This record gives sequence, structure tokens and C-alpha cells, in this order.
Amino acid sequence: MDTNKTAIRRAKRWISFALAGLMVVGAFAGGAAAHVSSEDHGGFTLHDSEEGEPRTSTATNPVELDCEFWVKGQNLSHQSGWINATTSSGPTVTVTTVGTFNGTENENGTYDFEAGPFTLEERDNYLIYLRFDAEGQHGPPSHEVNYKTCDGSGDGDQMRNQPPACPENLEAQAQQNENIRLSWDASANASTYNVYRATEDGEMLHVAETNDTSFTDTETEAETTYTYEVTAANEAGEAEDCPTAEVTAIPFFGNPALVAMAAIGSVGAVGALRVRRG
Repeated sequence: MDTNKTAIRRAKRWISFALAGLMVVGAFAGGAAAHVSSEDHGGFTLHDSEEGEPRTSTATNPVELDCEFWVKGQNLSHQSGWINATTSSGPTVTVTTVGTFNGTENENGTYDFEAGPFTLEERDNYLIYLRFDAEGQHGPPSHEVNYKTCDGSGDGDQMRNQPPACPENLEAQAQQNENIRLSWDASANASTYNVYRATEDGEMLHVAETNDTSFTDTETEAETTYTYEVTAANEAGEAEDCPTAEVTAIPFFGNPALVAMAAIGSVGAVGALRVRRG
């Protein structure tokens, strides 16, 4: 009899703990949702020319854009990020990076920006939005967009007629394990990025192709200086003569202080252009 009472008490305690846990989880989930939906992140508008009137979508009227367009942000909570466009076909969602932005600070601590011109592949029902962070959980309200090419042929857009521009802000950082990490800004209408590497007085050789805006080169040797070039490419071709970055690989050090000392001066951006490619 006592054994049964003890078991019942234990069961009641377990149920109480479980209900409490569910309440905590629900509170966190509700808090996260409220944070995303209620925090003011500013807004952005779309323009059919650099000086064109601002255009935003409503629940029943998407923005109609032709040819090149511009994006302008107002009173944003974050200074920089990505301009993305999504399309869906059944369960599949495709995300296209239209471009990046880097705003200027206002007196109230928010940011404004103007970016463009941009193009897309011709189709209806784009959802254009700003992404502030890697998780994509924060940003101003998005806009629904129908986009047409200049001639309205539907055979593709300007991205198929010309290569994208060179990626900007290429940086090369030596790691303590002899690796070299590269990062750069997204280039509008780029589908892939090609990474080229050369040693001192050497020939530029292709070492990687990636869809990301970063790459870690693990095929490097300590105390060797490398020059990197990253180009953007799409169906029309590849950007040429893009800026390069020079960096010296450092050996592994067990002492963090030695790592910091070795890394000083290991990063540099240079204005030289690629003249040879393997």
C-alpha cells in the first residue's frame, strides 16, 4: 500500500515537472516570435530608376518592375546585409542574392542606403526582402514583385547577356593552422564565384568554385605569401581583372600571443589586377 502511494506521488511530481517544462518552452517560443514580429527594423522601397518614385507592394498589388531597378532602405536597425529574392515551386523555395547593402548612419542611430541597379530573371511572384544576419530572422517587411525584362520576351534577363561585376571588399586572413580564409561581398546576378591563387612571381591558378561569399584554402604552406583573386560568374561569362588580396600563411603556434603577433600584417588588399590565369 505504501509502495503504491509512493509511486503515485512520484508520478504526480513527474507530470508537474513536464508541464512546467512545456510552459517554459512555450514562453521562449512566444518570446522569439514576438521579437521577430514586433521589433521595428525600418523599411525599404523599390524604384524603377535611380531617381524614380518609391514603390511598395500591398496585400493585393505587387510591385511591377521592368529592366533595371534600385532598392533604398530607410531607418534600418542594421547597417549592412543582403538583398534577396525568393521564388517557390511546390515545396521548393529558391533564394537569389540580388545584391548587398551598406548604409549610412542617421542622427537617431538608424541607417539608410541606396543600391542598384539590379536585374532578375523574368517571372512573377518574387518576394524581395532584406536579410540582416546569417539566420535571416530579422528584417523589415518584404515586397511582392512581378519582374519583366526590358524586351518582355521572357527568354531571360540581362544577367544572361553580360557577366556580373567583380566582387567587392575581398579580404584574406591567415589562420593559425596555415589555412587562409577569404571573404567578399556578393556580386549582383552572380551564380558562382571562382577563386584563383598565385605564389610570389607565380601564375594565377584556379583553386575553387563556390556559391558562397567565403572560402578557406587549406592547400597552403606556412611563411609563404599568396595572392588571391575572386571573380563572379554567371551564364554570360566571368568578370575579368578583379582586385586581388595578398596574405602570408602563418605556422601553427600553441601560444595565442604568438598567433596574434604572427597575424599582424598578414592581411592586405592590393590594387594589382590579374594578368595571368592558368
